[in-house]
Amino acid sequence: MPYVRRPATTVSCAHCGTPFESRNLRRKYCSNSCNVLASRTRTGNRGEPRATRADLERTLATVVDLLSASRPAPEPATRRSPQEIYSRTGSEVVASKPGLAEAKEKVKDVAALIAAQAKAGELAPQIAAGIRAQKRAKKRG
Repeated sequence: MPYVRRPATTVSCAHCGTPFESRNLRRKYCSNSCNVLASRTRTGNRGEPRATRADLERTLATVVDLLSASRPAPEPATRRSPQEIYSRTGSEVVASKPGLAEAKEKVKDVAALIAAQAKAGELAPQIAAGIRAQKRAKKRG
């Protein structure tokens, strides 16, 4: 049987009431704009209003003002030679970084705890096997 197009029927728009022709029996609105407006009417336009360019510019100006007021002007950077950068000893590096020594101690404590749990068999088998493999690799290397 050959394809026969459905004849156009005149329907009135469910939002604005304008009559329009449609071959689709399910079509309720004359245009996409009527569909959107009807949806906003049904839902009470719950969406947030869009910010205008002026709103964005005011917000940006406020942020810039707050940042410039709370932060002192940066000092000009001084260039150091590689010898100055790499000549410091390990204790000088630790002393120049607050909290670095404490962080290293915490890492050592956690490593010792994991090793003790691995010996006692309290860790998951995969973790314990990984630790044993690392120890073997250290002995070989």
